[in-house]
Amino acid sequence: MIIIYILTYFYGVIEMALEMKPNCEKCGYEFHKKSNAFICVQETTYCRECAENLYYVCPKCNGELVVRPKAKADTKTVMGDR
Repeated sequence: MIIIYILTYFYGVIEMALEMKPNCEKCGYEFHKKSNAFICVQETTYCRECAENLYYVCPKCNGELVVRPKAKADTKTVMGDR
């Protein structure tokens, strides 16, 4: 973490992008642009159904599963979508 602060001090803002994985790690569900996916800190990705079954805890790192941000969210994005 200290290295990131030093690099930020000397080089400005450092951008870190999420890897947008196309499938659920557990069941293989293929995400589309507006799918609700859940990720942990290590970017392990799950669909809504698998995340609920895991009680929103990643089995690989024991981190919290949170909603993955969408590249282009809009008013037609449905939270009930898998």
